Amino acid sequence: MLAYYRGHIILLLQDDILTAEITERASGAPLPTKISALPGETADIVVEKAKHLIDKYLRGVLPL
Repeated sequence: MLAYYRGHIILLLQDDILTAEITERASGAPLPTKISALPGETADIVVEKAKHLIDKYLRGVLPL
């Protein structure tokens, strides 16, 4: 599943655990992090976690 948020692509992957990878749309550069679901968390929750992380990067709270 793909989600788009503030110039980024959020790619949800389902393996043993649900994860999300974030890529900057303009450059194709991946953010150096991966979000993982906790037991019982849905895809919607993982996308919200990814959006929160993108917001932090864009505010400069987290370094790239």
